[in-house]
Amino acid sequence: MLSPLYGQLSPLRVPTKAVIQAISSPLTLPNLRFWLDANSGLFDATSGGNAVNENNLTVARWEDQSGNNRHFTQGTLNNRPVLKTSILNNKNVLEFDGTNDTIRDLGTVSSYANSENAYIFCIVKDLNPTGGNSQHISVFVGRGVSGSSRMNCSTRISGNLFAGQFRKSTETLNIVSSVSNSSFNVLSYIIKASNGQHELRSNQNQIAFGTFSAGPFANETSLGRAIGGLDTAAAGFFLPGQVGEVIVGTGQLTNAQILGTEEYLKIKWGL
Repeated sequence: MLSPLYGQLSPLRVPTKAVIQAISSPLTLPNLRFWLDANSGLFDATSGGNAVNENNLTVARWEDQSGNNRHFTQGTLNNRPVLKTSILNNKNVLEFDGTNDTIRDLGTVSSYANSENAYIFCIVKDLNPTGGNSQHISVFVGRGVSGSSRMNCSTRISGNLFAGQFRKSTETLNIVSSVSNSSFNVLSYIIKASNGQHELRSNQNQIAFGTFSAGPFANETSLGRAIGGLDTAAAGFFLPGQVGEVIVGTGQLTNAQILGTEEYLKIKWGL
């Protein structure tokens, strides 16, 4: 007597999607250089002053949460970003006007020079991705002059494109994506100069990838840092947009750390 058909079938197995484990804090990342969060450490004077927590007030000082004391400041009132409250997942962001707003850390730091690995993670929204300056720089580390070392993450470069860029020796290396938008994004730029790779990521997906000869960045004894434009505040590079959080370091990240940092930002900001 034949057994019923169902008795001869193997149990149905449904593929499961790998669970991404969010990092507990950016402080767990290797060689974290600075960490900015628009919900903490905002003040109305470059030296400190009063805390800024009301909508549309200008921000003169954005304090580093990494413990490295790489605080970002803007001394010129008209060039300061403004606080926008409860914009995304009930959290605050800083808004840059795309004309002259930027906030910078010009302290001498040599830890970026000769690095073979680096990472930038940010929560950013471009309010005018199809117009304005030729390049909308959301996060910049380097020297904003020709031929100098730099790494940056942009929401526009010569068109409606996300972009990552750094300089190695005398060569400027760009990767760009044809995907761009006017929404909030977890935008990530990962440089692995030790094995000659860099990648641009948006919302946990790789959107651009590039290779090059392995080796450290161009040699600079010290590099400035800026949010919303170049460290030199040169025209043509300002971001017309909003920034909620920035995480920058020079450690070598595992894939789990890359995905985990993006997951941390995704959950925190409700994306």
